[in-house]
Amino acid sequence: MQRAPLIRNQFGGNFGGPIKKDKAFFFFDYEGLRRSSGSQIIRAVPTAQFRAGELGYINSNAGCDGTARFASQPTCITYLTPSQVAGFDPQGTGDNAALLSFINGRYPNTINDPSGAGDGINTAGNIFTVPARESQNVYTGRIDYNLTSTHKLFVRGNMERRGLTMISTPPSWNLPGIRRRTLAIGSQATHFRWDGRGLPLRT
Repeated sequence: MQRAPLIRNQFGGNFGGPIKKDKAFFFFDYEGLRRSSGSQIIRAVPTAQFRAGELGYINSNAGCDGTARFASQPTCITYLTPSQVAGFDPQGTGDNAALLSFINGRYPNTINDPSGAGDGINTAGNIFTVPARESQNVYTGRIDYNLTSTHKLFVRGNMERRGLTMISTPPSWNLPGIRRRTLAIGSQATHFRWDGRGLPLRT
C-alpha cells in the first residue's frame, strides 16, 4: 500500500507592550498547527459471493468449527446459490435484487485484508488510507500590574483548540470529527522585601 503523505505547517507570533506606563503591561502569543496526513482504516465489505446473491455458512466437514473462515479454511465454508436461497424462502422470492444492487453500488469490491474485519464468510476486510486533517490553535495572554513598588500581580490565560477530521470513501464512512477545547486561567501576587544589602527578596 502506498505510503500516505505528511504535510505539516507550524506558525505563530506574539506581541506585547504597556497598557499604562510603569503600571500595567500585556502580552499575547499565538501558535498554530496544520497537519495533513493519511490514516489506515479498515471496514467490512461484502464478499464477491455475497454480491452475486450467494449466502455462505460453516459446514460440518471434519475439523470445521465456529472459527472457520473462507480465507483460512475454504473447505469449511459452503455457499448457497441464489436458487438454493430461494428454495429456503417460504415465499420462494430469494435474493432481493434491489438490495443487492444497493450493496454493490455502496461498498468497494476490494478485499485486501480478509481476516481483518467482517465474519470472513459473507463479509471481509477492506483496508485503505484516508486523508486526515488536524488543526491546533493555542492562545496565551498575560497581564502584569504593579500595585506598588513592592507588590506585583499578574493574570495569565491559556486556551487550546484542537480538531481532527478524517475523510473516507464512500462519504457515508466518514468518521465523526473530533473537537476539543481546553481553557486555563492562573494568577499570582508577588511581594518584594529588601535585605540589608539592598537586594530584593520575593515572598
